[in-house]
Amino acid sequence: MISAKSLNETNLVAWDLTRSIPVVSGSKIPREKLTGREFYRRYASENLPVILSDVVSHWTAFEKWTPDYFHQTYGDKKLTLRDENREILLADFVDQVKHANSDSPAPYLRNVHIRTDFPELLPDIDENFVFSKPDYLNSRLLPRNWIRPDHLLELFFGGVGTQIFTLHYDIYFLHNLIIGIYGEKEFVLFAPEDTQYLYPDVTNNKHSPINVFEPDFNLYPEFRKATPLYGTLGPGDAVYVPAGWWHMTRIKTPSISVGMSNLEASNWSYFLDDVRPPPEGGKTLRWLAVRSYLHAVGLSLKAIQWCKSFN
Repeated sequence: MISAKSLNETNLVAWDLTRSIPVVSGSKIPREKLTGREFYRRYASENLPVILSDVVSHWTAFEKWTPDYFHQTYGDKKLTLRDENREILLADFVDQVKHANSDSPAPYLRNVHIRTDFPELLPDIDENFVFSKPDYLNSRLLPRNWIRPDHLLELFFGGVGTQIFTLHYDIYFLHNLIIGIYGEKEFVLFAPEDTQYLYPDVTNNKHSPINVFEPDFNLYPEFRKATPLYGTLGPGDAVYVPAGWWHMTRIKTPSISVGMSNLEASNWSYFLDDVRPPPEGGKTLRWLAVRSYLHAVGLSLKAIQWCKSFN
């Protein structure tokens, strides 16, 4: 069994990212109606999850995006099913979603880049969503060849019984907001300190082989010690999944949602370690120069964020 300390080293989940949260197995993700400032003070700055109730019911997407809308408007559009590495006509996909059930789930259309694949949908949502700000990825101070926010505004679409591909936590230690537009989706979350019970994959330590909806305790006995948090994302809600939190989802009814990732003071250092780890050989001076520059950028952005928090 891997120790908690070594897991924190290999997974870059430092001790100050973890939280001693008062949860027991079967607890619910807190659900609240909050202002942006309350959300940041009580949850984002503490790296704790929450379901934000009724925060996007004013979006045009909330009134417009349905399976029938996508079938009628984009039926002849081809998109890639990432889990199956194949393309599908959206009309055919929607038909499968409509007829899916728990025994015969539809495939999952996930992580579709809205700005690239559906730019015409951008007016239907609020890109300046208060709960996804601040976001350092939008800063012009970051190198142009770094990941940009163009690929961090994503569409998720699935039918009854569809599950996200694996239990995981998000790349680059970004915070994530999943915003419900249509239908319902179940979430199961685990805190970073539960990593030692989740059997991270040796080839990708951000992924776990455990299916939390049908766990095999004979194969993964330590999983019994983990403390899951449960919640349901409904239309108009947003689930906040902080950096380093493991999560898996299962769709309860045909569901359409939007994902927004963000980077700010609380996850900046973990982001740097994940996206630009020390080189294994050579180019050390270049790496040090880039790290020094980015450290200065981070200090500037944190100072701006701190000042704005008092306005």
